[in-house]
Amino acid sequence: MLLSRNFLPHSFGKLFATFAFSILSLTNIIAYDRLGINNLDDDFKDTCSVAYKSIDIDKTDDSLAVAIYNPDNATVPSPQTYSDTLWTNPISGNKVHIQRLSGVDTLVVKKKSVAIPIVEALGINFGVWAYDHFLFDKNWANINGKTIKHNLKSSWILDTDSYSGNQFSHPFHGSIFYNSARYHGQTYYASALYPLIGSCVWEYFCETNEPSYNDFLSTGFGGGIIGESTYRLSDVIFDNSKRGAERFFREIIATILNPSRGVHRLFTGQMWRVSPDRGKMVEPEPFSVNVELGGRFMTEMRHKNRHKDIGYVGVALDYGEHSDKKSHHKPFDFFQMRATLNLSSDDPTFSDLYIKGRIATKQMKSENDWHFDLALYQVYKYIDNYGENGKSQRLQRPGDFPLINEACSFGGGLYMEKTGCNTSFSNDFLIDAIPFGGTTADHFMPRRYNFASGFSVNNDMRFCLNKKMIVGDEFYFARLYVWKGSAVGDPTDRNKWFWGDKGNNSVFLNKAYVFINLPYNLKLHAEHQLYYRRTNYEAYPKVHAKSQEIRVGLVYSL
Repeated sequence: MLLSRNFLPHSFGKLFATFAFSILSLTNIIAYDRLGINNLDDDFKDTCSVAYKSIDIDKTDDSLAVAIYNPDNATVPSPQTYSDTLWTNPISGNKVHIQRLSGVDTLVVKKKSVAIPIVEALGINFGVWAYDHFLFDKNWANINGKTIKHNLKSSWILDTDSYSGNQFSHPFHGSIFYNSARYHGQTYYASALYPLIGSCVWEYFCETNEPSYNDFLSTGFGGGIIGESTYRLSDVIFDNSKRGAERFFREIIATILNPSRGVHRLFTGQMWRVSPDRGKMVEPEPFSVNVELGGRFMTEMRHKNRHKDIGYVGVALDYGEHSDKKSHHKPFDFFQMRATLNLSSDDPTFSDLYIKGRIATKQMKSENDWHFDLALYQVYKYIDNYGENGKSQRLQRPGDFPLINEACSFGGGLYMEKTGCNTSFSNDFLIDAIPFGGTTADHFMPRRYNFASGFSVNNDMRFCLNKKMIVGDEFYFARLYVWKGSAVGDPTDRNKWFWGDKGNNSVFLNKAYVFINLPYNLKLHAEHQLYYRRTNYEAYPKVHAKSQEIRVGLVYSL
């Protein structure tokens, strides 16, 4: 593993809780950008509000400018006349920030380096090992020549570390390796190799435990998707032209998302240096951010006495567009991120994290104005509803609440949308292969989850009614197989035993939701989730787990 055995979202969340609350400060940050639209004439404002179909990036006089799609009979002033602007997407109802590089901006192009990211990966591993060895004297960090030799000769296994450590912390640390490579000029595909390299070095040389498959896969593939999304998101936030409190919060938030680039900015002085050039490394894309505060009311349907009421902070990010009419696309020029952070010390800090990044796309438009996006995606899905410590210790053994992971997941999907005068419709379908993931373990004592592989299907359908209300339904189904397992827990064959409880799982999760637009960029959000898991064990009775959750929250569109 790449982190301390105690490095769980429950304790690790102390760091990320900073992000949960500090992201609220984005209100002040983006408010500066929003001021620019007040200087636009009324015709241009109207154009912005309906020009959702496409955003083209044009090269003009060595600078990049965002030109808004010009529908029939509409006129758009020169994009260089205005600063970053804002419009309302009629499909999602979100405020969308249209970025562009001004005449004084140039994209920072780093010279490619293969060796420097590897050296930095070794440094990251050494730092984490030294932290656990010298400060906390962890047994697994007491490495020497004998332990390294043992690891080099040992077969790879599946370990019994915590769910959050294996399925969340490893991907996050893999993202640091990934972002180090991206910072030094490597492409998306080349950078994806560096989390695998960093993980492999750790497994052999930085701990006494035998190298594990699950650490390697979750760090490598999960690190890639978290890394590319945070690489692009942090580039939106870092801005060398800002000053004062806004600059301070930008640097803090972006460094939490992308520690590798933040550390480089610290040591090179860019963190406090002010210049007209904003220092962007990625071509600008439109984006929207929604922050939500509300309550979750969860009940196990088999055990009525098992219920939880939890406050939460939700973050929803859309980066790029499904239909953008660009002639050339790059991986993750469109991605979505959804996160829920619990406001409770008895529950995991991250209840769920979902990232879907587009790798390749084929966009089409029909004669009757339907827009289609046929694409390949990389997906990361993490759901956890069981606390590690505190009063919810009685729920440590998973029951009927969702526990799902797709740390390594790839698939294809079809997005379609159509917008009328008063009503808009969209449907987003995705099917994924899950080479490696996780699901609930009802009997396996060393862990509260089983390792599994299989496939999943996700469909999100929504209607926007009169630009005042969004009604939708999101359906998720996964078929997950635990290929090996020992009924009596005999650990003589560790590769067999550590899969968990052998069997197959059918997982259903349905979310019916409504968003009602309110004044001042606010929305009322109400949602009902229904979860059902049917597990057929080879050596145990079948399990039928059911639970439901009601969410009510207030959403602010930044």
